[in-house]
Amino acid sequence: MTLERLDISYNNILGSLPDLTNFLSLKDLSLGGNNLSGRIPESIGQMSKLETIYFGQNSLEGVIS
Repeated sequence: MTLERLDISYNNILGSLPDLTNFLSLKDLSLGGNNLSGRIPESIGQMSKLETIYFGQNSLEGVIS
């Protein structure tokens, strides 16, 4: 079984985004409305199956490529 959708929006999560290399099968990643800060991990750009990303209402910076 693989994880395709992760929605942990609006959970008051503090801190930075960890490396997401272990989640390469994700299609939908929703982390909005938390207190995340720092740089967006480069591993996000390696997630070739990712179709939807929601990082709104956080203090993240960087480019996804």
